[in-house]
Amino acid sequence: MTADGVQRALDNHLAKDGGKVEAIYRATLAIATELSLDAALQRIVDAARELAHARYAALGVVDEERRGLTRFVVSGMTVDEIRQVDHWPRGLGLLGELIHFPRPLRVRDISGDPRSVGFPPGHPIMRSFLGVPILRGGRILGNLYMTDKIGAEEFTEEDEEILSLFAAHAAIAIENARLYTETDTRLRDKVAEVERAERRSRLLSELGAVLLGTRPGQDPPLESVAELAASQLGDAVAIFIVARGRPDRVADRLVFHQDPKRAQAAAELLSRSWDGLRQQILHKGRSVLVRTLDGQDGSPIFDGKLLKRARFSAVLAVPISTGQATYGLLASLASRPLTLTEEDLRFATLIADRLGTALEAAVLQRRERESRARLQELAELAEHRASELEAVLDTIADAVYVVDDHLRLTRRNRAYDRLMGLANGDPPITSLQQHFQLLKPRGENGDPLSLEDLPAVLALRGENFTSKVMLITPVHGDPDRYIAVSSAPIRDATGRVIAAVNVARDITESRERDRLRDEFISVASHELKSPLTVVKGYAQILLQRLQSIPDRQGEARMARQILDQSNRMAALADRLLDVSRIQFGRLHLERHPVDLESLVRGVVDQMQVTVGDHRLVVSTEGGMDASIDAGRVEQVVVNLISNAAKYSPDGTEIHLSLRREDGRAIISVSDEGPGIPREQQPHIFRRFYRASSGEGKSGTGLGLYISKGIVEAHGGRIWFQSEAGKGTTFFVELPLEA
Repeated sequence: MTADGVQRALDNHLAKDGGKVEAIYRATLAIATELSLDAALQRIVDAARELAHARYAALGVVDEERRGLTRFVVSGMTVDEIRQVDHWPRGLGLLGELIHFPRPLRVRDISGDPRSVGFPPGHPIMRSFLGVPILRGGRILGNLYMTDKIGAEEFTEEDEEILSLFAAHAAIAIENARLYTETDTRLRDKVAEVERAERRSRLLSELGAVLLGTRPGQDPPLESVAELAASQLGDAVAIFIVARGRPDRVADRLVFHQDPKRAQAAAELLSRSWDGLRQQILHKGRSVLVRTLDGQDGSPIFDGKLLKRARFSAVLAVPISTGQATYGLLASLASRPLTLTEEDLRFATLIADRLGTALEAAVLQRRERESRARLQELAELAEHRASELEAVLDTIADAVYVVDDHLRLTRRNRAYDRLMGLANGDPPITSLQQHFQLLKPRGENGDPLSLEDLPAVLALRGENFTSKVMLITPVHGDPDRYIAVSSAPIRDATGRVIAAVNVARDITESRERDRLRDEFISVASHELKSPLTVVKGYAQILLQRLQSIPDRQGEARMARQILDQSNRMAALADRLLDVSRIQFGRLHLERHPVDLESLVRGVVDQMQVTVGDHRLVVSTEGGMDASIDAGRVEQVVVNLISNAAKYSPDGTEIHLSLRREDGRAIISVSDEGPGIPREQQPHIFRRFYRASSGEGKSGTGLGLYISKGIVEAHGGRIWFQSEAGKGTTFFVELPLEA
């Protein structure tokens, strides 16, 4: 009955019988103040029976599926009568009619109604019947009925209205009880959830204290961690730690359970499941949760029969890892009938994360200790090596000094102080600027140098220098010294230049010896010219006379050899004189306007006969006039062609070209020889130097040195390009205007 229906019923009763309505009002007020569902229903049944003058009354609550009655409240029966009832009605017969066809039902005689199914054993025999459904929002909650109308054969319509009124109160009471129960259950669940969260929060704090209390570098106490975890997860907790870099090998493991036998069972179960755990958790980094063994919820990793045999009903496993590495796994097993949830899985992950962080910290601390020990060893070794290096440097005759990228002299040996003329007690030279100001370095020819020209500065820019000759004035005014400086950059791990190492050698004495040698060569070669001229003259006369006498041809051949060797010695003397002239800056040029194309072709015509099987190929851009010493330039071209023929295989071509470029003439000579080895290329233009590829070939090693002197005396330059196995090309650049 709806609220409107209840109000109409009250109005009708008020019109008929104000006293009865007042009784109903008092009864409903008492019902409304009752907090207990059972007590409220009992008041409803008692009040309805009393107001309707029934012998018996009862109220049945329907189950959720509307299959029958689950709760029964009776009125009008003694305790003994209640005890004699074998079982209460289950919602069949007339009571089933009220459930399935929810409308009021009045019956004069129960025994004569075909819908009746009789009474349970021990149940009192009843005659008249009045029943109404208990409805709420169109949903059947149960039924309220009375039997045996006192003083009448059957119940009246007024009784039906009274019963409907109390059925409405019963519906409200049942619905309120349901809501209260649900609210209470949710509240209890929420309280339990909060309490569980508080317990787990305290556990995480305790776990943090345990992990922080671990001595630096030592592994966390696994047993303490497992015991704490078992207090909030399943009753068995296992921790497996794998070897570093080898996740297939277990380095340590711990299984905790209050009962040692159960701990052993859990250990055996996890050992049999290890392959699946390793693949799923350690290799793939995924967690595993088996909530319960019932139904389809399970995992192929664990054997359900083994779980049941070990009396475990649920299991979870999570990786112990950080962003850097995986250290193992944490597993928890719950005993029957417990289950594990997603929340448990998340909580286990929190524990595993903290344990992983602690394990990583222990690893890092051990590495730090090892690194410190190693650094200590390296520091001691470096100190030892530094002492050795100092001793070695101090025994080296050459000056060694290091300049950093701020031009500070960070290291020098004793030979440096001696070479720079420092006496005992003099303040040391501490910077390259001070070095420059005190020593006044000059070029080999005496021209002043700037600070930027020093090899150390150039090495700081990434360049390498070998034996750069300079002239210095020692600190205390000693005679000037020639020094040869070699410099190289020092780079850090990234390749950045951070310093330059320099080695300086005093070459004053060797330069003096070179000067004396050059003077001797100059004098000797000059003095050889006169006797060689006489020898050549007489040899020519003798050869002419002997060639005209038929029977003196043997002597003629000997005279030819004398003439040839005299010419060879004269050429050598000329070369030595040229070396001397170049060395002392006395090379004299007789410049005249010359057609370079005619000069090059003339040299080629002369040389074609002397280069054996080689073929000379010439390409030019036409006539080019230049003011040059024709004889000296011919000497250069002849020397380059001779070298090309000497160092290239027989039968190969030698290419000569003449071209104009930016007001200068470029002459090039290319061969098809083996090329000049890279390590020999810096020395090609030195006096008396012969490349290893020329072994077995005659020569003095002066041709390129003289050629360089001649070209530079003309204001030009000479250089080459060479690659192993691809031949060599020499280039001569001459100005077209003097």
